[in-house]
Amino acid sequence: MKKVSFLLLAITAIIISTGNASAGSNGNAPQDGQDWIITQDTHVWDETVSVKDIVVNFGKTLKLENVSLSSKGFIEIRGETRWINSTIYHEQDSHGDNISLYSTLSIINSEVTLDSIQKNSEITANCLDLNENSVLIITDYDLNPATSNDRSLIKSNTIGKGNYTEKLDYTVQVGRLVNNQPGSGIPNTKVIIENSDFEYVKALRFTGEGSYISNSTFDMIGIISYFNDDFLFT
Repeated sequence: MKKVSFLLLAITAIIISTGNASAGSNGNAPQDGQDWIITQDTHVWDETVSVKDIVVNFGKTLKLENVSLSSKGFIEIRGETRWINSTIYHEQDSHGDNISLYSTLSIINSEVTLDSIQKNSEITANCLDLNENSVLIITDYDLNPATSNDRSLIKSNTIGKGNYTEKLDYTVQVGRLVNNQPGSGIPNTKVIIENSDFEYVKALRFTGEGSYISNSTFDMIGIISYFNDDFLFT
């Protein structure tokens, strides 16, 4: 009887360990409820992650695959970052928190939601802040415009923000004006958008050469603003 019990326990342990093997991380593993600082190349897959501030340091990489990530605080991206087949929810913890991009961010078949505690008229409202020499790539998974189940979605969280007009006050920007001055723009911010969707976004602003938008939809969008002559929108 003891041998049978031991065998059953061994089989159970193998099943449990096999189930856990499908999820994991290399590099800097995220810790629930803590800041997540990337100081080495990091890959996370098949995980649910809830953290505060996120910093991807210069020269390091962060790759998320099939990850449900929520971050309350700020996200600072200074090293190449890829969000693949993932769900990203970013929420301001205090005024000025946003997603600040200084390197390359690729969003591939992923849903990204930004939640602001301030109206978009405030300079410190949440946004996807494109800084000089940054590159933002938003695409589907297979780069095939004929398939529709693998598109990326970028949107604002407007749930609980009031009526139609009040909801629009809390839509976020991708890119920004300099000190909220009309006609200004951060130089050399490159944006490539293919086979993706946008909902409840106040503005999409970029300036870098080689930027383009292809086969994408825009619902409840305020403005798409580009500051050079070679922009393609197909």
